[in-house]
Amino acid sequence: MKINPRLWEAANEVEPFEVQQLEKRKIELYKMSQIDGVKEEFVNTKGQFAAWSSLDGINYRLFIEDGYYDELKDLYTKQINEIWTDYWDVCDGINKRFSRLCIYPLMIIAVILCITSIAASNWIGRIGTYIIIAILIVLFIGMLVLSKVVRKKQSEEHNNSRQKIYDILGESRFNKLVENQKNYMDKYFDELYKDKNVKDPYEFTENDDESQQLSADSEKVEEKIEEKAVEDVNASNLDSNANEKSKEETIEENNENNIVETEETEKENSIDSEQ
Repeated sequence: MKINPRLWEAANEVEPFEVQQLEKRKIELYKMSQIDGVKEEFVNTKGQFAAWSSLDGINYRLFIEDGYYDELKDLYTKQINEIWTDYWDVCDGINKRFSRLCIYPLMIIAVILCITSIAASNWIGRIGTYIIIAILIVLFIGMLVLSKVVRKKQSEEHNNSRQKIYDILGESRFNKLVENQKNYMDKYFDELYKDKNVKDPYEFTENDDESQQLSADSEKVEEKIEEKAVEDVNASNLDSNANEKSKEETIEENNENNIVETEETEKENSIDSEQ
């Protein structure tokens, strides 16, 4: 059974901090800090503080986050790790059994039916296409159902393994370790994301720049509005002055006209009196 083969290869040049020799298997224990990138991939990304790896189902490597191991050493003793290797064996057996008895036969039948439909397409026409589509849909649904059944069986086996560990440790010790596990995980992720709600100082700088730019633009607009208002007032004053000047000129012209008319009238009267 292969479990995380890439992780296995990553530890080829690293010495385990502990080796547990079982009756049929060997388990090498590593701390995640010994290998670059493992902690980031499994803990920070997947929330997985312990990761198993194997290429043959006989030799296993167990990678544990440093502080997590220090807090929960009792969960990784030789006796308990043997329970988990048995669990992996059972899971492997479930996968192989369902593949051999269900998945492979279903795929073979689907392939045969598809080939038959293609070969008979000259006689059945477009119906063959519909038959192939129907076969693929049934195959897809069958795979989903079988995968669900496999996951259910593995979940049941996981619960059985957990019960075995509970029986070994006892209720009080088991519950204490579960509580320590939860507290450590909560503390770890609180520390990891404690600054998540604090904005990056560069973010403030960018926002301040934007605010300053907006403020500057606003001031420019206000200045333009004020300038426009002043221009309108000046224009209005000029128009008013022009109107007043025009009125004065009109009055002067009227006065001049009146004077001219008066002089002409007096002149005519003078001429008439002489006659």
